[in-house]
Amino acid sequence: MLQYTWKEVQRDMGADGDRTTRTLFTNARRATARILVKEDGLVAGTQELAFIGKNYFKPNIDVEIELMKCDGERIKRGDVICELKGSLHGILHVERAVVNLLARMCGVATKTARTIAKLDDLKRKPLVTATRKTLWGLLDKRAAGVGGAATHRLTLADGVLIKDTHLDPLGRDIAKAIRDFFMTRRIPRGIYFFEIEVHSLHEALIAAETFSSLYEKRLITLPCYIMFDNMSVSQIEETFIQLRKRNLMGGIGFEASGGITEDNIVSYAKTGVDIISMGSLTHSARSLDLSLKVL
Repeated sequence: MLQYTWKEVQRDMGADGDRTTRTLFTNARRATARILVKEDGLVAGTQELAFIGKNYFKPNIDVEIELMKCDGERIKRGDVICELKGSLHGILHVERAVVNLLARMCGVATKTARTIAKLDDLKRKPLVTATRKTLWGLLDKRAAGVGGAATHRLTLADGVLIKDTHLDPLGRDIAKAIRDFFMTRRIPRGIYFFEIEVHSLHEALIAAETFSSLYEKRLITLPCYIMFDNMSVSQIEETFIQLRKRNLMGGIGFEASGGITEDNIVSYAKTGVDIISMGSLTHSARSLDLSLKVL
């Protein structure tokens, strides 16, 4: 993704470069510019910017980056995140790529931190995670992490998550999907957890009963989770009541996902789930308002 950012700089210059800058200024002109904050938020992306500056900008364009803020710092309107020093041509060439990177990552981190802060008054807080619903891949995941979230799976290889797209071709046979994985397949190395989506109390009970049976046979070798996908708060609460009645809570983690926002996250957290995953942390994040100012 960072290499892609450099390619965006090259693409942005087009076949004949920045004609406006080249017409108005000579190559020899030196300058300093600052990335200014125009609204309060949280810093993210400075490590990535430093890497890009060292490995892509400096060998190709006469621009050096001096950081004024670090990832995770609170920022307010008027603050300076970094300075760019070098040729004016170089600074104006990389302007949009630098602002886009920082604005996007700061925006995701800010939204994530604001969302997690909603849970501050709770005695028992679930782990909040980003999902793979992201525009900028691992950069969005990294920004959510700066904001205080976990990242769930970074890639499809990190864990087993049986979703609708797997269950529908299986006739939504949840018990078979779980049993087939643990009983008939060799578990690849590097998988850290097993999880299955359910849509209802009935499906949750089937999943929990299957896990319980496999635990008794000592066939489960991974942490196991049930994801309540697009289930309401009341549905999740009733599911927990029924699982406890049947003594099916042991050895299983529980996650809520789907339609969870800043406005309802507290209600979902109070159900007692262990994890809340939110696609909105990344797919609906607004870039923080930043700008570049040449001094």
